[in-house]
Amino acid sequence: MYKRLLLALALLSAAPLAHAQVRFSVGPQVGYTLSSANYKLNNIAYDNRYRSGFSGGLTAEVGVGHLVVRPAVLYAQKGYNQEYTSNGSFGFSGTISSRTRIDYLTVPLNIGYAQHADGQGLQVFAGAYFGFVLGGNYIVKSVGTSPTIPGSIYDANYGHIVAAGNVTKNTDNPVRSKDFGVQGGIGYRYQKLLAQAEYSLGLKNVDPNNSSGSGANASPTYYNRVFQLSLAYLFGPKS
Repeated sequence: MYKRLLLALALLSAAPLAHAQVRFSVGPQVGYTLSSANYKLNNIAYDNRYRSGFSGGLTAEVGVGHLVVRPAVLYAQKGYNQEYTSNGSFGFSGTISSRTRIDYLTVPLNIGYAQHADGQGLQVFAGAYFGFVLGGNYIVKSVGTSPTIPGSIYDANYGHIVAAGNVTKNTDNPVRSKDFGVQGGIGYRYQKLLAQAEYSLGLKNVDPNNSSGSGANASPTYYNRVFQLSLAYLFGPKS
C-alpha cells in the first residue's frame, strides 16, 4: 500500500513538470521531534506521554510555479514515555515507568503549494513517509524502587510487569523493522532558508507480535505520532 501511495504522489507531482520551468534546490535539514505513540493493550489505561528527540539529513525541493515537491532522507528519533499504574493486575500494585527511543531512517515525500510563484513565502504541504528502524533503547522502572532496567531495541529484551513489583526482561522485540504513515504541515521559505512545522501519523502497527489473543496472551498495538519543527538550507536558484 505504501509503495503505491508514494508512486502515486510522485506521478502526480511529475505531471506538470514537462510544461513549465523547473526549479531545483537541495541541502541539509535539522529538526526537533516531539513524539508519542497510540499505545493500547486490552482495556488497560496507559498514560502515554511525549518525548523530545532530534532529526537531521538531506532534503530537496523541486518547484514549478506555486507547486513544490519535497523528498528527503532523514535520521529521526521517535518513541514515547509511558506510565502504568496497577491496583493489583498481574499480581502487582504500583507504577511502572518506561522511556523508549526508536531511531529511524525516514524517507518522506511531500507535495505543497507555495504562496508565491517562485516558491517563496508561506507553504502548505502533505504527503507520506516510509521508515526503517536503525536501533534505539528503552529504560523500564518501578517508580520508587530500583534498579532501572535498560535495554536495546536490537537485543530483543524488553521490560514487563511481573509479580512482587519487580521488572525483568523477556524476549519480545519491541518494534517492527518498518513503519509507514502520512504527514502534513506548513512551512515558510525565505530565499535559501526553509522552516517547517509538521505532524506525522503512523498507519502501521509497529508492535512485532500482532497476536489475536486476549488477556495475558494479547499483544499491544502502537502507532507512531510525531510533531516536528525543522530548518533547512537549500542550495540552488530561487527561481
